[in-house]
Amino acid sequence: MTQHPILQAGVRQLMNELLAVDRHRREEAARQERFRDLVLAELLVAESCRFEEACPEKAEELAGLARVIADQAYPGLLAGRADRVLARSYALQGNARRLAGDRHGAEQRFREAALALTCPPNAVERAFYCQRLACLREEQGNLAEATALLWRAVGIFGEARAIEAQGACLWRLAFLFMNENKVETATRLFAQALGLLTCKL
Repeated sequence: MTQHPILQAGVRQLMNELLAVDRHRREEAARQERFRDLVLAELLVAESCRFEEACPEKAEELAGLARVIADQAYPGLLAGRADRVLARSYALQGNARRLAGDRHGAEQRFREAALALTCPPNAVERAFYCQRLACLREEQGNLAEATALLWRAVGIFGEARAIEAQGACLWRLAFLFMNENKVETATRLFAQALGLLTCKL
C-alpha cells in the first residue's frame, strides 16, 4: 500500500533518528515506544533489501532493527503484520550470514524465519524466504532442494504479480539447469526471465 508522501517522510525521519543513535545502543533504542511502529520496521526491511548484495553487514543490521521492532506484542491484525516483518527480517539476516560465510548462523536465522511464517502458503513472505534459502542450499550442494524452493517462489511471486522477483527466480533456475547441462530447459527459462525483467525496465 502506497503511503501519503507526508507520512512516508515522517517514517523516514524516524528511521534516520534511529540510525543516528550510537551503533552499540541502536537495538536498545529500537525497543523504545517512539520507534514501536510496524511501518518503520517495514521501511527498515526495504532498506535492508537494498543493501543485501552490496553490503551484507549493513543489510543484516537494518534487518536486525526491524526484528527488534516487530518482535513485540501487537494487537489484532497487527500481530500478523508483525510476523510478516519478522519472517522477512530473519530471512534477510540469514542471507547476510550466508554472504559472510557463516552457514551455521545462516541456518539458525532461516529456522527462525520459518517459525515466523504464520502467513498463508501463498503469501509473498513465504516466496521471499524460499528465494533466499535456495541460495544457501545451492552453496551447500543441495541442488534438488534449491530448485524446489525456487519453483515454489516462482509460483507465489507469479500469483502475486511480483514480476521482478519472479524473473529473478527464473533466472537463477536457468543457471541451475545450465549447470546440469539441461540446455533446452535453461534456455527457455532464461527467455522467460528476460521477458519478465524487461517488463520492469
